[in-house]
Amino acid sequence: MKRRFLVAAFGAAIVAVSVTGGGTALAQSKGKINPNARLEFGMNMGGGGFSQRLQPDRMTAICDSVVGSQVFGTLIRRDIKTNKPVPNLAESWDIVDPSTFKITLRKGLTFQDGTPLDAAALKRDIDLKRVAPSTLAPTLGVISEVVPEADGRTVTIKLSQPVAGIMPLTFAGREGMIAAASSTDQKPVGAGPFKFDSQVVGQEIKVSKFPNYWDAKNVKLAGIDYKNLDTAQNGVLAVVAGDLDMVEGAGQANAPAENDPNTAIERATGADYWKLNLNTSKPPLDNVEFRRAMNYAIDKKAIAEALFPGNYELATQSYPKAFVDQHQKDLAGRYPYSVKKAKEALAKSGVKTPVTLTVVPPANNPNFSRFAEIVQANLKEIGVDLTIAPSTNLLQTFFRDKQGDFVTTLWPARPDPSVTIQRNFTPNQVTNAGNNYSPEIPTALAEIQAADTQAAARAGYKKAINIIVDQAYEVPIFFPVLSNVHQKYVVSDDWQVYGSCQGVDFSKVAITTKKK
Repeated sequence: MKRRFLVAAFGAAIVAVSVTGGGTALAQSKGKINPNARLEFGMNMGGGGFSQRLQPDRMTAICDSVVGSQVFGTLIRRDIKTNKPVPNLAESWDIVDPSTFKITLRKGLTFQDGTPLDAAALKRDIDLKRVAPSTLAPTLGVISEVVPEADGRTVTIKLSQPVAGIMPLTFAGREGMIAAASSTDQKPVGAGPFKFDSQVVGQEIKVSKFPNYWDAKNVKLAGIDYKNLDTAQNGVLAVVAGDLDMVEGAGQANAPAENDPNTAIERATGADYWKLNLNTSKPPLDNVEFRRAMNYAIDKKAIAEALFPGNYELATQSYPKAFVDQHQKDLAGRYPYSVKKAKEALAKSGVKTPVTLTVVPPANNPNFSRFAEIVQANLKEIGVDLTIAPSTNLLQTFFRDKQGDFVTTLWPARPDPSVTIQRNFTPNQVTNAGNNYSPEIPTALAEIQAADTQAAARAGYKKAINIIVDQAYEVPIFFPVLSNVHQKYVVSDDWQVYGSCQGVDFSKVAITTKKK
């Protein structure tokens, strides 16, 4: 059955998000907004979380979206408060049938180089993204043909699998960032609210308001200056000192701002989770009983309290409790912290101790270092010695070169929740380091993606999550509360706090004349 989406109703998939904070609302600051103000935003540009790639089909790290979402925008936007996909560069979309998706652009869209963003440009971009070497080929590879329609604004997307139901949320991510033909990694060109100005690699990126953006009248910043930071702690201190306007917070790193009269913290619950990503092809991690022993041995609460005291939900699986269509209540007690149970599982594994493993945490990140240290102490109790070998590029060191046995990492949730299963637990995915393969998981994923509602996908999620948890393919630790720390002269009526390392929607932020 054909379904028309003007403001789509498919968004019940995403976790309910509440945003709280002490910031001033934009509505309370009318007449006080400085239209010439530039926001100074701090982020780590030197770690493995930011790849320095600015072209959507070449981006390899989740933090790349902090810049990309502003330069390119997205076809569809996920509103984190209503959890629904809403129009952005696209004004509407249709799920024509399970294997056909149609999307219509707004009238008169232009890229920042003056060329039109029309159906032909959209086809060119999607055709590039859906095949190798595009980093988006794993999600867009199901597209078999993109056909421009006669109106010049609409394309019909034909799919090789019946997955049209997930397309609105798919195009709310990097897949929906449309690049002009002239766009490059060094000089990206999109149709988003801010146009790229300049970059000093690893130090600074500058963007300015794009006057021809479809909603330019509501963009209140003159531009954004992204500044390099080494740690979240130093970023928060820089905001408190007045050297930066805003940074992403990080649990206990927010402490200096908690009672500072000039700063505010916006908080949001989300679905990102801290975890141990295991290379299950390496002995003894190829042994399911050994992996179960690790799940019992890790004190998740101690880790969460050390890093995000009081601001977390302990993880028992890949989705938090609020993901009612994905979270499996009956698995909540599967791996309680128990040294006794860990030793019992270890005995069943047949692995002789002492045994030495290597963990690869991100370098120059105190939170991940502390995470690794607690895991090291936990595993020591069951006879596993852990060597800590930090890396400045996890993608290369662990996922490509296969160095180390597991990583302490963060999985940033995507707009489409099924991507968590696809990227982590199906074959030939970059983040599936051990290429673990249970044939039932791809089958369950196909069932999920064929469903036209998330409620209809529940049975598929149940099958997949039960296998992932039973086989202990990962060690999920906790879901953190997301936060952004900013000076109080930074205001918004609609704080859209995206996932970890993804910033906020800066097109909805303003700076008042109180900034000196």
